[in-house]
Amino acid sequence: MLDSYRSVVDAAETMLVQARNGRWDEVARSAQSVGAITRSIDDARRATGEMRPADEAERVRLLARLVRIDAEIRALRQPWTLRLDAMLGANSRHSPHDAAAVSGGPRRPR
Repeated sequence: MLDSYRSVVDAAETMLVQARNGRWDEVARSAQSVGAITRSIDDARRATGEMRPADEAERVRLLARLVRIDAEIRALRQPWTLRLDAMLGANSRHSPHDAAAVSGGPRRPR
């Protein structure tokens, strides 16, 4: 199962490179691949029980990396959100990326 998590992170890192280069069509295609892998992980998690503590720690590390990647892609895709947060005096306890990282996947620019 950890290999699946690693695959998601690898695909997300590819998406990040694509986003940094402004290749948003490729980002959208990569996001579909990530979605498919994520669905298979969800199914596998339901079928298996708890993970060993070391595996769970690795899973959490991989998920944290995934959230950071997602936040950076969102900041690249929607830089105006960072400015809006600054203007509105967003809560300083949270990163300006926190809310973005929780909502859906990267979107194609309009």
